[in-house]
Amino acid sequence: MRVPRKRKAPCQSRRCPTFSPLFERLTHPPFAVNGELVYGATTFSVFNDEAYFSRDFVKKTQEEYEKYVAYEFSDTLSHAEKVEYLEEWFASFFTRLTRENVSMEVLEKVASKAVVSFRQGTFHLLRLCQLFGVPFLVLSAGISQVIEKLLEVHAPSSSVTRGLEIGANHLVFDEGGRVQDFSKPVIHSLNKLESFREFVDASYRKHFDDFPPEEINVILLGDHIGDAHLASCFPREANVIKIGFLNHFEQSLLQTYKETFDVVAMNDGSMRVVIELLLEVFKAWPHV
Repeated sequence: MRVPRKRKAPCQSRRCPTFSPLFERLTHPPFAVNGELVYGATTFSVFNDEAYFSRDFVKKTQEEYEKYVAYEFSDTLSHAEKVEYLEEWFASFFTRLTRENVSMEVLEKVASKAVVSFRQGTFHLLRLCQLFGVPFLVLSAGISQVIEKLLEVHAPSSSVTRGLEIGANHLVFDEGGRVQDFSKPVIHSLNKLESFREFVDASYRKHFDDFPPEEINVILLGDHIGDAHLASCFPREANVIKIGFLNHFEQSLLQTYKETFDVVAMNDGSMRVVIELLLEVFKAWPHV
């Protein structure tokens, strides 16, 4: 873990919002079980279940994941090339999904069966945010209905996720309750800034419109370089601490992450650094 760069201290304002840009970063990426790679770590991975989806769909989904993740984190491809690959990937996935005759009932079942490893400390962090009155945003390139179901199934209680604000891709259902389309433009890891600017702005106005910008404190979490750019959604005067989780291609990406984030958690770290930061900040606040 890297020590944060020297920066101005969080102010003594009435609230200190914490902001999490990606739901996938609340979970661990694909991990090994008995030597086999498990893909149940993201909202897309729950669709890798042949009990509910065709074998061809599952096979193609796994093949595309392995192919396009390498492009997404490549240190040789240009930004434009990566965007082109990601748009190709997401368009292919969602188009194939609409042919699978998927209902909300199926989503509930796959969510309940999904092998999901939430990042250690995730629900403790959510409880702390509730206790301190800290808004928590999840900005995801995943699927909103799947995110909601996974949290509903795996959270220790429904109260833990109460008030959570989620922005993500959205499945569109027909009158018969089957997936027929998806929201557009598709949100992926490299277009979050333009995709979520209005969403973040609306949340900002709801919670902090009456606060001076210099009294706004933000903890921004992500494991993709593009996540850090979401800091520009907030006023320049706001105090933003960017924490990056480095999960892939550590040797080639470490230096870039150090230059981009204030803190870098290595080896797919837990939420401990975020929890400790929150506790340290609130310890000094007379308002709590």
